Amino acid sequence: RVGPVEVFADGARAELTAFGSRASLFVPIPSAVACVNAAGAVAVGLALGCALEPLLAGIASTPGVDGRMRPIPLPGGALLLDDTYNANPKSVLASLEAAAALAHRRGGALHVLLGDMKELGASSREAHAEVGRAVVAHGAAFFLAVGADMAAAADVAEGHVRLARAADARTASHPEALGAADVVLVKGSRSMRMESLVERLRGGEVHP
Repeated sequence: RVGPVEVFADGARAELTAFGSRASLFVPIPSAVACVNAAGAVAVGLALGCALEPLLAGIASTPGVDGRMRPIPLPGGALLLDDTYNANPKSVLASLEAAAALAHRRGGALHVLLGDMKELGASSREAHAEVGRAVVAHGAAFFLAVGADMAAAADVAEGHVRLARAADARTASHPEALGAADVVLVKGSRSMRMESLVERLRGGEVHP
């Protein structure tokens, strides 16, 4: 079992209860979902006869992967969360929750840059609208909606958050100045190539 998760810039921490033993679980990914996934890996290891402490140490030292909730310090001190590998409704909502928690912990504003979630069929518009509602609920200071599908999220969020729209990541820009404590979440389906925005932000291209 995984206790309450605390999200930090360098990862997430929670209390783990496994077969009667309690220990501190640290995952170098700032996400509650990552803690749950890691707990599953620990359970498998324990079932195979591994000791708990080496399992926890191995998870804590696992290097991050580009595009998977990877924390990247930006020029000026803001923190970028690169979650551009892929996107679906559940993963976007989970990443929004983690980014909002981190922004709150840092005392900064949340900036959300989201691309279309593809292959959702008839549920696409409502799924994107749900994302828009979540962006507002998490108190985002700025929302960049990239793509024709994410326009449904922008429609819901309009009037509640500073908003920009773009047809694709190549033409998208982030017109907002970033504070040193701010958090920027970038996410979208693989075909949206949202990593191009990550690279431009890392290069200091924050605003015109």
